[in-house]
Amino acid sequence: MSILLLHPGSTPGISTNVATMQTFKVCYNVDMKSFSSFGLDSGLLADYSHDQFPTRLHAFHGEPLELSERGSTFYGFIFDTVHGARAKIEMAGGRVFALDKGMYFCSNEPLIISDGIGIAIERLMHNGMFMMGGPVEKNGRLKYIDGCTDSLLIPPVRKGDPCLNSLHFPENIDQTMHTPPSMRLGLVSDGGGICITPDEETVMYPGQVFGIHTMAPHKFRTGSGQTMTVVAYHPDSDFGPGDEDHPMLNRTSVDGVAARDIPLIRTK
Repeated sequence: MSILLLHPGSTPGISTNVATMQTFKVCYNVDMKSFSSFGLDSGLLADYSHDQFPTRLHAFHGEPLELSERGSTFYGFIFDTVHGARAKIEMAGGRVFALDKGMYFCSNEPLIISDGIGIAIERLMHNGMFMMGGPVEKNGRLKYIDGCTDSLLIPPVRKGDPCLNSLHFPENIDQTMHTPPSMRLGLVSDGGGICITPDEETVMYPGQVFGIHTMAPHKFRTGSGQTMTVVAYHPDSDFGPGDEDHPMLNRTSVDGVAARDIPLIRTK
């Protein structure tokens, strides 16, 4: 199995351990390893269009990035801003939104991002819902595994939809090796640690963009005095509302009976 990787490399202004990074001077296909590391270079970093959940990974580093594919939804995170300005999102109709460092967004319309540093993950053939929020909090709202916590930043609008999460690692974490049923794409928003796979160990650092491939065994480790926060995109979910199970339906009652249990009145 292969994936097209495009110009990942070192990131200007961010100190990195170059030995831990994959650097590609030209575009070419490589056999897919468990973990891929990318620099925060502007443009398309990786194209997973032929995946079960077609996705493209973009990055922006100050220069305007235009995302123009209609029928796609874009999930983005602002790692930093440039020139002391706020990052700017421009959309049709003269709509302009300003985002600070650590904020995130979801858009189901084409847009242009400028004055920011970060990632935009494109889920093709998906109609998400426009929203933005943040900055990302220092700890997750939900308990995860092995002492880690996470928060659901952009939830699935319907069960099965993509989502954007923040994952928080305290110090001295040594996760259980685990496998994702679909790809994971993201960015280290704060701190650092190590990602361990059967192939290698990769140092994680602020601003690092990464991909973990479907069913790829991996785990993360932090040391003494070392914490890490990552923002992670999932292209699918097994959680969320549906036509037969959502708060409006469940919390509507007729003579003490929930509307979900009265087929006669439910919208067909």
